[in-house]
Amino acid sequence: MDKVFGYRLAALRSEKRLTGTQLGNLIGVPKGTIAKWEKGMYYPNNDRLVLLADIFDVTTDYLLGRTDNKKSISVLTAEGEQIVNLNEFT
Repeated sequence: MDKVFGYRLAALRSEKRLTGTQLGNLIGVPKGTIAKWEKGMYYPNNDRLVLLADIFDVTTDYLLGRTDNKKSISVLTAEGEQIVNLNEFT
């Protein structure tokens, strides 16, 4: 299994100065589950992945190693519709 997710999760958790227990409490999983994610043994389900992205204010693509950009950069119309995602041009 790719270990990018685990590495990024551990780094983000450390940056926020959260323990595994604290992060687990925020998203409703035991600290052992956080440890397994950080070791690259498992991935969270989609709902928890989105929660993690929200907690750390990053994209799910960043967490999964699909991009090195922590935030999505989009150009929106006046109505709020996305017309281009600038991450596609990196």
